[in-house]
Amino acid sequence: MSVESRWGVDLAHNHEGHQTLMSYIDSLRLNRDVMNLMLRGTSVIDSWHSLPIANLDLATEFLLRYGYDLENPVEAAELLGNYHESLRFIRKYFLKPENPDGADLEIPKAFLELIDIRTLFVWASDRSIEQLEKNRWACSVLRVMHAISHLDKDIRHSYFSEIQKQIFDRFYREIHSANDSVYLGNPSSPDAVLLDKFQTKPRKARDSTVLKILHKKENLAEDVFDQIGVRFITNSRLDVIRVLKYLGDRYIVMPMNIRPSRSRNSLIDPLRYRRSWREVKQSVLKGEFHNREWVDELLEKTLRGGYDEGSKAVQGTNPFSSNSFHSIQFTCRQLIKYRSPVYDDVKSLKQKLKSSDDEEVRKLVDNLDISYLTKEQKFFYPFEVQILEKTDFEEAETGAASHAQYKAAQTKVAMKRVLGPLHK
Repeated sequence: MSVESRWGVDLAHNHEGHQTLMSYIDSLRLNRDVMNLMLRGTSVIDSWHSLPIANLDLATEFLLRYGYDLENPVEAAELLGNYHESLRFIRKYFLKPENPDGADLEIPKAFLELIDIRTLFVWASDRSIEQLEKNRWACSVLRVMHAISHLDKDIRHSYFSEIQKQIFDRFYREIHSANDSVYLGNPSSPDAVLLDKFQTKPRKARDSTVLKILHKKENLAEDVFDQIGVRFITNSRLDVIRVLKYLGDRYIVMPMNIRPSRSRNSLIDPLRYRRSWREVKQSVLKGEFHNREWVDELLEKTLRGGYDEGSKAVQGTNPFSSNSFHSIQFTCRQLIKYRSPVYDDVKSLKQKLKSSDDEEVRKLVDNLDISYLTKEQKFFYPFEVQILEKTDFEEAETGAASHAQYKAAQTKVAMKRVLGPLHK
């Protein structure tokens, strides 16, 4: 073999080896979703900028893996409904004129005319310069659809009315009225606490829940903990202590079922109170105090003193609460017991059908197993307890700590996360 031909073979071999090596290197590449979501703990809302879906067939496969079978007309219609709800949600909360503080943008006409939902995923994958705006809008819509999907698939919502009843009943049994006043505990008991108000939280509206999911890192409906809540408004700081003691001593709130990461306290310095309580007790033992009014006055003064240097308020991780909003909030969990309400009806129907003249019906009835309906389902469900003094409550209703301002801040963050590069 000549030198020239040998060089040609070597070059071809090197080229083939280079291509093989490059293919191997490419096989080790981690895409952005794996890097951000699996390794870095980034939220899908913040990292969802494109999808590797180049055609409709790949979109069908992606949706099937996600959980939606487009061959099933019910699931296909549900997905399309989620899409249109997402467009409405974006228009209402993130765009002008419906939100005066929203982005000055219009949803492109192509999105309003979309029929095949798979097309949305193809648009979300095309990052070419010509299709960049469509890509960004598609990703924004998919972020909202993802939140809606998780909300709709939270199985606990099917039992919500019964859950709400069981949790509220736990508190309603302790709330009493007398002489146009509200008490925690029997008014004739020395442990009863005179309240300014007791409130139960109505079920969070669907849009509010979607908005909350969109601003949370986890982006999951099961991590919305304040669907059910109770609120105690007291007449003094010392009454806050009394409410806490009443709830804890009688296990109306089970301390071991409290979720620590959800506790927030900007109202009372527990270390300062404990120290003051000990000093008051010693003074009483020495005979320096002779009535409850003196004790109450001193402890109330202590509680209004704020936090000592070195003490730390338990603020939690809610960036939307105003610094002027003072409260105690914690999330507890209650064991819910649920039994299907259709069991008795199905049992009666089965008994009647056993005497049917139709042999085929009798066979079907004999094979009908309703034992699973008798099983009581048990699961823990979170609820929020909030305790405020009257002056703090009034500030929360009308002042800088108002819910409207809280909601506006929440909407602003969700808007930036959903719209991403579209919002500048």
